Amino acid sequence: MPGESQNLEGVIAKVSFELVNERILDENLINKLLGVLSHHGVYAMWLFAKSEFAKGERRNKKDALMNKMKEILEKISPIEEGERVNWESYFKELSSQDLPQLLFTKTLLEKLLTYARYHAKAMGESGGDGNG
Repeated sequence: MPGESQNLEGVIAKVSFELVNERILDENLINKLLGVLSHHGVYAMWLFAKSEFAKGERRNKKDALMNKMKEILEKISPIEEGERVNWESYFKELSSQDLPQLLFTKTLLEKLLTYARYHAKAMGESGGDGNG
């Protein structure tokens, strides 16, 4: 299939745009997720996202976020197919895997969130003029 050969860079660029364009993430939450990921790692970012998306109006966006992230994550490590992915188990298992796999995943997620932040700035998500 032609779409399956798309490289990771292209998938990351597409998903980062969709996260902002579909208003799944705003600039503030992107910055928080990126900070937790950078300082505390992949599993901590998942826990933070889980807690943030348990709140009020964001609750219905958790599945949308995870479906978008799945487009990237499934290209580097297998994700169980089924009605619902057990993300808790996925991130625990990922954190216990070999270090290179974990670091590669962290790098990809950092790139995803960094691109999303730039998209948010360019689209004026923060309420500014996109220059800041």
